[in-house]
Amino acid sequence: MKEFDPMPTECPECGGKVSYGRLEDFGLRVYGSGYCYYCLNCGAYIGTHRKQPEIALGIMTKSRNTKKLRIKCHEEEERHYDSSRAHNILRIVLAKQMGIKPENCHFGQMDADELTEALGIMKEWKDIHFDRDEALQKLKREGKI
Repeated sequence: MKEFDPMPTECPECGGKVSYGRLEDFGLRVYGSGYCYYCLNCGAYIGTHRKQPEIALGIMTKSRNTKKLRIKCHEEEERHYDSSRAHNILRIVLAKQMGIKPENCHFGQMDADELTEALGIMKEWKDIHFDRDEALQKLKREGKI
């Protein structure tokens, strides 16, 4: 897992200079806060948080595959919780199953291999919903937590 820099100045993919600005100024589709960190050398980028537009959502990448996997992971994750409490539990369980620390369990900070692993784990959960206590009991019975 690469080191997360919330306000990158150097591209983690090529070492190039990173510029902060509006997505549209770099010819990118506008989403989220409308701002991003963009590598002037290789074109890797990452959007920023809506409430804190100076903070990157994750680690910069130019890989379309990684970006698609991040979206798929978020979509799959959302099938398994409704509350912030359940979301926190989900991330702790996912981190344990992946063998990583919970504080490192952020899709925006994962590479394609880690995202593929996370997606596979979450798909195995099928009907498990972390807002229901029986979901955790089922994972315990299966020896997954």
